[in-house]
Amino acid sequence: MTKRKDNMTISVIIGSTRQGRFSEKPAQWILQQLHKREGIEARLLDLREFPMPFFDQPMPPAMPGRPPYEHEVVKKWTAQIAASDAFVFVTPEYNYGTSAVLKNAIDWVHPEWNRKAAAFVSYGSAMGARAVQQLRHQYTVDVLGAARGLNYAYDYRDIKGMKVPTQRRIYGDDGGGHRIPNPVLITIDISEMEFVEG
Repeated sequence: MTKRKDNMTISVIIGSTRQGRFSEKPAQWILQQLHKREGIEARLLDLREFPMPFFDQPMPPAMPGRPPYEHEVVKKWTAQIAASDAFVFVTPEYNYGTSAVLKNAIDWVHPEWNRKAAAFVSYGSAMGARAVQQLRHQYTVDVLGAARGLNYAYDYRDIKGMKVPTQRRIYGDDGGGHRIPNPVLITIDISEMEFVEG
């Protein structure tokens, strides 16, 4: 019998590798907040540390019985995803979607994502909404195997000089027009946060 873990492991994924990227600031702040919570082991997964090639394998990661991919960085990345219970994706919006490096990182892995919760933090053009829309579809349909719509509203509060949008209501749609609580995906727009040094 497998012993149940006492702590939940949440990985904060920095979805940009550009020089001068903004994503480090919210990612570090989120990591700090998670470290304050009991029962959570939080860690940072920086895609700069996982320089994977573009996915080019003959068999997709979802293929049952396929052999493990041989690329060493892909093995390291896959192990980190497998060891995580939930994820916070910090993504920019480039050209009406998420970054290529984050999309590629998701594409290399399949069963290790399954049945794990995800939150999305976005910034950029249109507040990063289209990047999150793309990621939500990829993560829920391609990875979780199901998709639900989300409706959300924000209140803003000030935390140590930083305006933080906080979730007030989160509802899903079961496909039949019924509003239900959604336990899987939470989207947070950080475009109007004010980050201060200190």
